[in-house]
Amino acid sequence: FDITEAALVAGDKLIIRDSTGKALTGAIKAVGAGETLGSEGLVNASSWTGATGATPPTSWSTIPTRLATFAIYSGGAGAYETALQITHCGSGNNPGVTQALVTVDGGLYKFAPRLKHGTGTYGFFGIGTPTSANYYWGNSAADANWATYTKYVTLDGTSTQVNLEIVSTTSGQYEFYDEISLKRVTVPGANGVTIV
Repeated sequence: FDITEAALVAGDKLIIRDSTGKALTGAIKAVGAGETLGSEGLVNASSWTGATGATPPTSWSTIPTRLATFAIYSGGAGAYETALQITHCGSGNNPGVTQALVTVDGGLYKFAPRLKHGTGTYGFFGIGTPTSANYYWGNSAADANWATYTKYVTLDGTSTQVNLEIVSTTSGQYEFYDEISLKRVTVPGANGVTIV
């Protein structure tokens, strides 16, 4: 949540009460002066090397039973960038790629995927464990131009996965993905605090 009281300092006690009167007590560990992020957690999420035909980009895996074809598209999100084009190949619906990675249990992460809508129903992105209540997702349904979908997520467990999918049941439909980023927030932003 957002803290706007300028007088908060590390060590202050914070009590949060819900509508039933139950309280959660914590101490402010750090008061943000400007967001600081850790290193990039994803591998090969902007150059997409290795993506060709039925072979997904290096460090990514196809989502089982939902096969696709992959190509490097030259109209990526940044200047002179390449992007990943995922195309439905007629074998299973909603095909895509996934990457598993090690995360900090309870860690706050900044997830910032860039998508551009193609011809499928929409491009989909998700982070977390798909069967978990803490699975965060979104889509590119209305974006004919590149758009970044920034989400701050608290991840459960020490491993997670990022999924990129084309929501489609039609062979030949495609969506675009580029500059997918996942970084741990190590110091909160100017209006944020770390509570322990």
